[in-house]
Amino acid sequence: MCTKYFAILCLMFLNIFAINAQTVINEENSVRTLMDKFERLGKSEATINGWRIKIINTTDRRVMENVKFKFKQLYPNKISTSSYENPYYSIRTGAYENRVELESFLVELKSFFRNAIPVRGKINKQEIVSAMTDG
Repeated sequence: MCTKYFAILCLMFLNIFAINAQTVINEENSVRTLMDKFERLGKSEATINGWRIKIINTTDRRVMENVKFKFKQLYPNKISTSSYENPYYSIRTGAYENRVELESFLVELKSFFRNAIPVRGKINKQEIVSAMTDG
């Protein structure tokens, strides 16, 4: 009787190891070709459509310079860029992949810069990676 239980126990034990089989996925060549193309395109594109925060948009250069100075004082580790598109001077900051990511910083910024708004634009992928590591 003991030998019978021992034999059954041994068979059950061996079945547990047999269950750890590997799964092999055979994909169509056309699917693999499309996935390879998708991967190549993703790696070749240096920019994506993303989001920034426009801190100010003004026709007065001195106002823009003052806001830029104030921003640097408040956020010394954050990068900002100023630009001139006739007749407006603007300052932008941040590099976000989607709008949800910028919302908390936008709320904080609005306490100092009430006209700050989210804006879409082309953003270098490396900027997004850097912004994520800078916090």
